[in-house]
Amino acid sequence: MADMAPSITPYHYVSNNPLSFIDPFGLWEIRFDQNGNWIENYDDGSEDIFGAVYEYDEDGNMGDKTMDLVFNHTQSADPYADDGTTILDDFTGGYLTGVDLNFESSFNMFMSKSGANEDKGFFGKYLYALTESDGGNLDFTTYGELSQRKLHMAGGVAYNFHDASNFLWGMAMGKLGFSNFPMWAGSNLNAFWDGQEQYNGISKFSWTGDATEDQRAINRGCRWSKNPFWRTWRK
Repeated sequence: MADMAPSITPYHYVSNNPLSFIDPFGLWEIRFDQNGNWIENYDDGSEDIFGAVYEYDEDGNMGDKTMDLVFNHTQSADPYADDGTTILDDFTGGYLTGVDLNFESSFNMFMSKSGANEDKGFFGKYLYALTESDGGNLDFTTYGELSQRKLHMAGGVAYNFHDASNFLWGMAMGKLGFSNFPMWAGSNLNAFWDGQEQYNGISKFSWTGDATEDQRAINRGCRWSKNPFWRTWRK
């Protein structure tokens, strides 16, 4: 067998580098290259999902790991996927193509276009949030800069298209001076009244309120806008 597959060694499961790539917990790893392109899903039998960025040379040989990342939501981002699928299926099936590693560099542009950097006054900010959050300047799903075919990374966390827009909405709310409770109340009220089934865009009345993953993205965005310490917050 050794002469038939000389590249497979006892260290092959850690890419012949057991010091750098040990995996004591047994995890799925979605691998990307230094440009954010998806390379492979590395399977060692676990259902837990994490991601990593590696350097690859021109011949496709993997080098050093440069970045770890976690996913805000591991459910499928493909609106045409069957229930129960995950982002692993999205990459393997071709719906997702990679991760936008430059998402953070666009934040100032997003906030400038949203108008969230401007002083609205105490009452004005509530009116602005009410009128602009659905289809207006604070509805980041309408921004052409957000790709539906890529995840968007900020602070080591990767967001799908919908969660990236929630992250930006939370950031805008923080810029406008909102605390967590008005954001929580507003997003849940919108979900109750005009909730959408995750990823398929079907509007319907919902008794469950906003999804946990949506709230997580919103809170991360708000914290990001207010305190640099929270820019690596992943919980």
